[in-house]
Amino acid sequence: MKLKITERTKWNEICEIISTEHIKLLQEKIIGEYPFDFYSIKISEFSELLNGNFSIELKKILTNEKVTVFAFIQIKNSVEKFLADFSKILKSYEIKQSNEEKRASANLPESDLIESMLIFMQRFFGLKSFVEAEKMTIADFIIAKKADYTSKLYEKNLSDEFNRKSRIRS
Repeated sequence: MKLKITERTKWNEICEIISTEHIKLLQEKIIGEYPFDFYSIKISEFSELLNGNFSIELKKILTNEKVTVFAFIQIKNSVEKFLADFSKILKSYEIKQSNEEKRASANLPESDLIESMLIFMQRFFGLKSFVEAEKMTIADFIIAKKADYTSKLYEKNLSDEFNRKSRIRS
């Protein structure tokens, strides 16, 4: 089936018939991102986003009958860019583990991203429940992660410096 899509084509007119392949083709052709602050969404909404569901604010935008295909594609592009940027931010706050740390953590149970975020937020902020942690925003998480990273890096650097000086004295 051939679809004629213009800048005025409404998303609700074709959303039922457009294929994933067509959407990917449109993503390659339509450049730009939708102005949306993903850092203000709650961790619970972020979890939904990772599962392919849009947040409440994005759902409101998408259910508006006036939303064009172009706006929808820009929203998809924005989501993908945000997820890539978020991944880069998380990687930048990782501290390389020593061999001893790798061995010590080798048999620990793994958590998925959202579980890790909730556990971290609960501990960092001293929250009583994971429900409280789910209400925190992505910006809260990133700032807390940066503060934690800075503190741990300082401790590691201080320990490394102490060990270096100990070896020199020996």
